[in-house]
Amino acid sequence: SWECHYHNSLLFSPLPLLLSGDVAVFCSPSCYPPKLSVKRVISTGSQRVRPAGDLRCIESIPPDSTWMEGDNERNSDDSRKYGPVTKRLLVGKAERVIWPPSRWGRIERKKLAAGRMWSVDLDDDDDDYDEILL
Repeated sequence: SWECHYHNSLLFSPLPLLLSGDVAVFCSPSCYPPKLSVKRVISTGSQRVRPAGDLRCIESIPPDSTWMEGDNERNSDDSRKYGPVTKRLLVGKAERVIWPPSRWGRIERKKLAAGRMWSVDLDDDDDDYDEILL
């Protein structure tokens, strides 16, 4: 059964399958006591990611983790600061903005820019790194 939860100005569904480009609700690993955070999913695990704004850095994301980034690249407390987020901290998928009324609507999956992430090759010899940069 589908249920809906409310957080600040969002409605979200609990723990559906999250895909790259979705917006997730999770317990922020940088806050104690825990507080909910809302960020875009860049990687769902077992991938490499190039963090936004950093052409030289490559992050390998473990299979049990996600890479989260805020849409406001210059002012976002996200995986670029605290690293991959374990999937145990995921709460749900943001579905709709409900406040303010002028922004009411469905939250769409965003297509990520080419070269932001790629699968980790099991015979990893770093050749794929050169291909991404070309």
